Amino acid sequence: MHDSKPWKILKGKIAKLHQLIARQRLDWQFKLAYHLLSDCQVIFLEDLQIASLVRRCKAKLGDNGQFLPNGQSAKSGLNKSLQDAATVNFLMFWSM
Repeated sequence: MHDSKPWKILKGKIAKLHQLIARQRLDWQFKLAYHLLSDCQVIFLEDLQIASLVRRCKAKLGDNGQFLPNGQSAKSGLNKSLQDAATVNFLMFWSM
C-alpha cells in the first residue's frame, strides 16, 4: 500500500526531529570530550561491557510456580539511560 501525502510529510518531519536530536547528542559529546582532553592531565577509561549491563534480569520462580520480583522494573530505567548515553560514540572522540 502507498502512504498518503500527509503521512509522508509527517514522516519527513519526524525524521528531521530525530536527526536534530542525534546531532545535538553528538555535538554535546564532542564538546565534553574536547573539554576533558584540554583540561585534564590524567584520564582513566574503564572497558565497560555495555551489552552485559543492559541485559534483562533472570526470572525468579516461587515455590508455587509464580514469578517473584527480581528488580527488573527498577533496572529498566538504568538500561534506558545506559543506551541513551551512547558511550561508544563518546569514547570514539577520545581516539581523535
